[in-house]
Amino acid sequence: MAQGGRKPHMREEQIDDRILLGVLDNIEAKADVNQRTLASELGIALGLTNAYVKRCVRKGLIKVATAPSRRYRYYLTPKGFAEKARLTAEYFSSVLGLMRAARRDFEEIFQDLAEGGRSTVVLAGSGEFLQIALLCAKDKVTIAGIVPGDGGSPEGAATRAAQLLGALPKHDTVVLVETDRAQEFYDRIAATVGPRKIVVPSLVARLLHKRSSL
Repeated sequence: MAQGGRKPHMREEQIDDRILLGVLDNIEAKADVNQRTLASELGIALGLTNAYVKRCVRKGLIKVATAPSRRYRYYLTPKGFAEKARLTAEYFSSVLGLMRAARRDFEEIFQDLAEGGRSTVVLAGSGEFLQIALLCAKDKVTIAGIVPGDGGSPEGAATRAAQLLGALPKHDTVVLVETDRAQEFYDRIAATVGPRKIVVPSLVARLLHKRSSL
């Protein structure tokens, strides 16, 4: 069970593969996609997008054809399709590994809480980790309520957290399951219930931007 957080870390090659897969996936879906649209879809700078497109051309993964109005059309080559298939397989393997690790993490947390007499729990957050936590909680702890996360507005999540936690029956522990802007959500939940009542799973702790002593 994680009792603190650390700055998120993803190996550079993992980030590189995710961006490369995004470039190939978007080009396969829409040949007339432009670099500005690609940058927006991938959430990266236009200059970085340009660098990835040039690298794909250089490696023979995509080819470029001139279109009317001085535009370009991008196409995946057979080598590009093969590379996309390889990256997709690696991505899904990574996701499945993450989900298995999350399940082990939550099962350990709920078992420890039950054995420690802290069997009434509120789950704070949304998304896939919430669903895994709900499955793992069965027959181990009682879920008193769920405080949904809001990746777009931690402040909004904080307001809902204060309202929901105040209205819920007495609970022993809040388990953080939020992964989108986890640090902001943690800070505001902690301001509502106090940090000592929050348990942070190890996989979520990796997303926090500072060490916390819970």
